Amino acid sequence: MRPADSLLARAGHEFNVESDRPWLEKLTALIGPSLTRLEEAVSMSQMFFIPAVELTEAGRDQLQQEGVADVIQTILDATDNQQLTETDAKDIIKKITKEKKVKKGFVMRSLRAALTGDVHGPDLIESWLLLAQRGLSRLRLQQALTGDR
Repeated sequence: MRPADSLLARAGHEFNVESDRPWLEKLTALIGPSLTRLEEAVSMSQMFFIPAVELTEAGRDQLQQEGVADVIQTILDATDNQQLTETDAKDIIKKITKEKKVKKGFVMRSLRAALTGDVHGPDLIESWLLLAQRGLSRLRLQQALTGDR
């Protein structure tokens, strides 16, 4: 099968097979364990290719909780002009829980809702890193603050 014939390409997801290969391999490793059929890869990976995601009811409820906007703004401030690493992401979450005196679960659910539109999904840190590499994490965090979805 030629790369242009891949399931993701046929679904309209844009990527360069050669330059995006490391990113695509990480995406595959992230969603692979949850797949029961190869065709599910298209729907499971969609959020990594589009600029905005629709909120589920649980995601919307999470983003409307008191203190979420402050947490998201702090994450935006902490990631300003920075290439995000796994260590950075974990440190940011830890720092926010201490500074804002909120539980780690609250920060993680709020971040996940902002990034993915839901409070459940694949590994949050890996998802965040993949979205950041595509330039989508800051956009989604800003959308969560402004309500532009």
